[in-house]
Amino acid sequence: MARPVKWKARHTMLSVLFITSIMSSMDRMVMSAVVPYIAADFDLSSFEIGALMSAFFASYSIAQIPGGILADRFGFRRVATGALVWWSFFAALTGAASNFVHMIVTRLLFGLGEGVFPASAFKAVAVWFPQRERATANAVKLASTPLGGALAPLFVVAIMSISGWRTVFYSLFIPGLLLALLFWIFVTDRPSENARVSAEELAEIEDGDPVASHEPTAKSLIRKFIKHSSILRCGVRAYGLRRCAPMPLSFRWFSPSLWPIACTGPAMQRFVQPPSGVAEERSLWRYRSA
Repeated sequence: MARPVKWKARHTMLSVLFITSIMSSMDRMVMSAVVPYIAADFDLSSFEIGALMSAFFASYSIAQIPGGILADRFGFRRVATGALVWWSFFAALTGAASNFVHMIVTRLLFGLGEGVFPASAFKAVAVWFPQRERATANAVKLASTPLGGALAPLFVVAIMSISGWRTVFYSLFIPGLLLALLFWIFVTDRPSENARVSAEELAEIEDGDPVASHEPTAKSLIRKFIKHSSILRCGVRAYGLRRCAPMPLSFRWFSPSLWPIACTGPAMQRFVQPPSGVAEERSLWRYRSA
């Protein structure tokens, strides 16, 4: 008979990370749902719509590696909390944009804040979870991205039923600040620094854990990644498939009221990740035990 899973401090940390990642996904996905209304208000051409949609992802991609370096140097707690405050501010500022140029600049700055967060989130999982649980924890964390993408259009529809597209962005500010406070309270750079972590749980996390005993420098990590061609190939494939895919400018084929619903489809792709993470953990440890 399987032993019941006891709720521990690292599960609370993962819950906070999950909710925060949902908010991160929602903040960047609402633009896809409101862009028809923005285009109508600012009288944007198809090229300008494409530039507006690409602005966020350009700075978001650029900020990924610096985000990892910052998390290694200053701690993921400070970097992630600062990123939450930063992108919540610029998400709200998007609603105050008065023209196309203002909107582009705001989206670029918004993307910089969101871009430094993922590295901190993955490092938090690596530090807080023992090796045998990391794939499952990362799968749970990754499942938050499509969930946020699925919730974003529903959020937009609810807000726009009583107000305009600007209110959608204003509504993201206070929840973002509250999540930043929640992250700061419950997540620390090391489990040993958290009063909620028992001695027994700390021993589970640190037992034979290279992450807890070794802190590589940013230069050594980058050098190691460059030497492994397989990592570079995976990065190129992921970038090509997920970042360079053309944005669906064909929203003009649909009524604006149907566009938020259409946005939910691609967001469902990762709901299989938590079970796949569990399966990966079991197969890995079965192989090691053989």
